[in-house]
Amino acid sequence: MDTASSGTEDLEPRSAELDISALRTALQERKRAVTMLRAEASRELELREALQAQLVEANKEIVASWNRRKEISAVNGNLRTKLSEATAELKQLRSELKKLKSELQTRHEELAAMQRYVVEASISGKAKKLSRRAKGFVRKLFK
Repeated sequence: MDTASSGTEDLEPRSAELDISALRTALQERKRAVTMLRAEASRELELREALQAQLVEANKEIVASWNRRKEISAVNGNLRTKLSEATAELKQLRSELKKLKSELQTRHEELAAMQRYVVEASISGKAKKLSRRAKGFVRKLFK
């Protein structure tokens, strides 16, 4: 029984050595795989951080753009209000100008009438009138 037991003992260490060697190889492969996964995870983490930084910048640009649009909208609103006020003022001024032109025309007509009256009321105006009447009378007489 000694020989039989020594033969089985001899096989067990060899099989254990093969198992240990296979385990070491498998462990090395696992370590390589873990190292590769860690490297890939690190690259992905860097990419994620870069994308997050780009996203932050893009959000800042969007906010700035919104703020510019709000400012432009406010300026446009102010300009529209001013334009509306200016248009109303222009209409009022045009109306006043029309009234002033009409009043000026009336004053001009009154001035012309006064000038005619002054000319007719003056001595030379009366003399001219008499002269015209006399010429008309003389013409009638000699016809």
